[in-house]
Amino acid sequence: MVELVQLDRMNHHADDRSVQVVEAYRSYQSNTESIVEVRLFQSKTEIFLEITNLDKVWTKMCDQVFESLAFFQTNGSGWTFHWIVDFEIHTEKYKPLCGSPWIPMPKFLAEKKALINMKNKDNQCFKWSVARKLNAVTCHAERREKHLREQVKSLNIDGIEFPVELKNR
Repeated sequence: MVELVQLDRMNHHADDRSVQVVEAYRSYQSNTESIVEVRLFQSKTEIFLEITNLDKVWTKMCDQVFESLAFFQTNGSGWTFHWIVDFEIHTEKYKPLCGSPWIPMPKFLAEKKALINMKNKDNQCFKWSVARKLNAVTCHAERREKHLREQVKSLNIDGIEFPVELKNR
């Protein structure tokens, strides 16, 4: 497992990963009869960025699998580990949600009249949304009028990278 992590450091890009282990378990029904059954255990998906501590996250993911496995064995299931059928690391390119140029709002959302979909041709919809909040209007709130463009100039947006990513932190 350590070799996989070391090899991965060389070609590391932002992506999502999960560890999946398929294992065979044996249950002894009597002195002569046993049943073998396959069970799946997997970790939660983790996001790997260039700054991610790979060793720490890798260990966390493996620990999640081993905890699930131990819980299964110790909770009176009667099953004991027999062999590993399959071990997989699932990887997908990480595509965070972020702002983009204007796109039409789905009809069911537009009909609620609770959201403003600022019309813009740049990737700075967050900036325009903040400006609209500071300059509320009752009609055609999606438009960028002259006074709104002036308001944007007074906003301190230094250090904000556009498009702004949605983060759960």
